[in-house]
Amino acid sequence: MKKRRTVLILLLTSLLIVLGFTFHNSEQVVLAKGTKIDVQVGKKYLKGTLNNSSAAVSLKRKLPLKTVFVKGATGLNENTADLNFNLSTKKMPTGSSAQKGNIGYWSPDKRLVFYWGKVDYYDGIHIIGHFDSKDDLRIIKNMKDNQKVIIKLHK
Repeated sequence: MKKRRTVLILLLTSLLIVLGFTFHNSEQVVLAKGTKIDVQVGKKYLKGTLNNSSAAVSLKRKLPLKTVFVKGATGLNENTADLNFNLSTKKMPTGSSAQKGNIGYWSPDKRLVFYWGKVDYYDGIHIIGHFDSKDDLRIIKNMKDNQKVIIKLHK
């Protein structure tokens, strides 16, 4: 009986992994392959991937997007751009922490966020993707204030 239960648990866990889901702190994180994007920061070109969350899908519908990023406040490892529209956060966790290279949506102020360092958990952070290369982090970290950025679907 115990062996059967263990096998069942292993099968269910494997099925969840195959379907592209994992659970972390009771939050559902989508691991499925997403949509490739190109991000132009000045004369530099970065590659990123948007996940399949409702906020990422909302953003995809707005691409191509031209916006201006500003440096995060002192002590924050991020650069942000104000959006003049909301992104849907339906079926997403109410908050998250951010890792180096994450692309996020800060829902309280309708902001797109490029994280070049770790950020603690906050309600309102929604991770919608990531940059594909660690080299891109250096470019994001060193972005000038009021940096023009163009985001497009990758062709």
